[in-house]
Parts: sequence; C-alpha cells; structure tokens
Amino acid sequence: MPSGSEFGVFRKTSGQMSMLESQLLLPPTKRQRLEGSWAHAFRTVVLPLIDEELFRACFHDSDGRPNK
Repeated sequence: MPSGSEFGVFRKTSGQMSMLESQLLLPPTKRQRLEGSWAHAFRTVVLPLIDEELFRACFHDSDGRPNK
C-alpha cells in the first residue's frame, strides 16, 4: 500500500489543460469575455509564478482534501 508521502493531498499543478477546463466548456462569446478580464490574466500570468512547494507544509500527508 502506498504511503501518504507518495499520494499525499499536496499535488503540484500540471501545465497540461484538463478536458473539463471551464474555459473549454464556455460558449465562444463568454470565453472571449473571460479572456478579456483580469481573471484570465491572473490565471495565466500570476498563478504560474507562485512556488507551490512553499505551501506543502499546509497540507497533511494523508488526511484531508487534495489541493487539486
């Protein structure tokens, strides 16, 4: 059985998009609105700059909800 450290609740963000990304499920007009908003810039520019390893200590190795 895998230990908590192998499959803990902290998971690094993958650069690959999911097939269920909300922006892929939006109609074209709403997607354009999203891409023109601050939220899109925040997600594509700011979030990738955050070092997620700094937050690893905030997640229990085996108990709790995953961050992803």
